[in-house]
Amino acid sequence: GHFDGTVVGYDTATLTRQLIFHVLDGDGAKQSTPTSVDEQLKAKQPVTALAFKPTNGDGHHPKILLVGRSDGVVERRALGREGDPSSTVQRFREEGNEVYAVAYNTTGTMFATCGMDATVRLYDDATLQLVHTLSARYNSTSGEAPSSSALRLQAIRFSRTNPNIVMAAGWGQVVHFWDISQQPSQSHNYHREVFGPYAIGQAIDAADGELVAVSFRGGDRFMTMPEPGTGDGALGKPMDGIKLKNIPWPSTKVNFMPTCVSISPKASDGEHFIAMGGGGGMGLTEAGMLLSASTKEVVLEYLAVGCVNCCAFGQATNGGLVVAFGDSKGNVQAAKYVQ
Repeated sequence: GHFDGTVVGYDTATLTRQLIFHVLDGDGAKQSTPTSVDEQLKAKQPVTALAFKPTNGDGHHPKILLVGRSDGVVERRALGREGDPSSTVQRFREEGNEVYAVAYNTTGTMFATCGMDATVRLYDDATLQLVHTLSARYNSTSGEAPSSSALRLQAIRFSRTNPNIVMAAGWGQVVHFWDISQQPSQSHNYHREVFGPYAIGQAIDAADGELVAVSFRGGDRFMTMPEPGTGDGALGKPMDGIKLKNIPWPSTKVNFMPTCVSISPKASDGEHFIAMGGGGGMGLTEAGMLLSASTKEVVLEYLAVGCVNCCAFGQATNGGLVVAFGDSKGNVQAAKYVQ
């Protein structure tokens, strides 16, 4: 997704561009060309978040793409069998919010948004009805309400192990966990927090009971911890004293402040991989890298021409994985990795 509202999609088999549309396209929403500079700037709808719905696109059902925008609009777009972006577009707006991240649960029945207003919203995918509202406005770690800047949530994920666990992170250097099977009145089991990353992008992910987080600030840039809620089916025991463990920086060739992290699906050999990317000034590199999730050793390194702001995985036709890195200059670098 791009600042000007353009979304570009790539085929994981051929690594070629297969899809391009503007967020104002489709469903009768296409607008005429703006005539003045002010109108052109107003017409731009920066795309801040993307997520494909899992368990679809099998040839019998359209691929569903979720799009988050800086104006608070969320789009659910059915791309069609031929990748036609104008086939079906459903939109709604979160008034007063800027959407910075979106995510689907593993079954594709629910999706989440988060952004400027420190609120995670969960929607039913079939009806687009709001079903849960999760607030991150109170920081129980410090016992005080965070500042307005710390309210921004930049990362949102569903647990792959426990469908009831939702996690989020942002500028407040706290990872939030919610168990949506519990009632908000049961605060001890409903909402937990762990001090951790300064997240400026999709900076958390979890798989096989391990949470991985990256931080754009300080020496602890790469951290892990056991994923809460995966051992006993709920958030369970108090998390007092539980901390993210710092992992030594794994590369001797690229050195950056990370903005994003993603954990792959299981590869053919049963292994997960971790992709991360970032940038920074003062001698830091703009780069991405691929790691083994089990050993945290580098498998692949990529030098970018801009800060790497997003990374993602896809399945290759040969049973391997495709890893892609997007940078601030609008470039996408994709590589196939075969086990």
